Amino acid sequence: MDWVPLVWAVCIFVWQVQYLWAVIELPNFSQAWTLIDFLLLLSLSLLLFIAAALVLPDSELPAGESLADVFRRDGRWALLALSAWACTAIVTNLVLFEASLVSFQVVMLLLLALLPAAFLAIPSRRVREVVTGGNLVLTLWAAWELSPKAY
Repeated sequence: MDWVPLVWAVCIFVWQVQYLWAVIELPNFSQAWTLIDFLLLLSLSLLLFIAAALVLPDSELPAGESLADVFRRDGRWALLALSAWACTAIVTNLVLFEASLVSFQVVMLLLLALLPAAFLAIPSRRVREVVTGGNLVLTLWAAWELSPKAY
């Protein structure tokens, strides 16, 4: 077992839960939705789905293949989808919720878009482990801070 793909899977799951929790709040923001609004929200769902579908293998590992091998081959696509999700979330915050470019939400999402991309760009296993740990901490903290505590 390799802990790195498992941690990325946890991060993706956290964002899925946070997204579903936040969707409850959407009627408070608007009573009328445009096609662009709908497509942005749909894109967020689809990108999280793609990330979740690719981060871990969907079947038993073949003999001689490790979770690290599968993650190097397929997990990178999950991280690209996760990075694209964070970029789409920035656009969604700017368009739907009229967030400022320097708002807490946008800055957190920018960091969350950069960390998976940094992971992919860095060849060192040790540095990738540090990026993975940092992403987990940032994900847990940002999801807590960005989520309404109650409805």
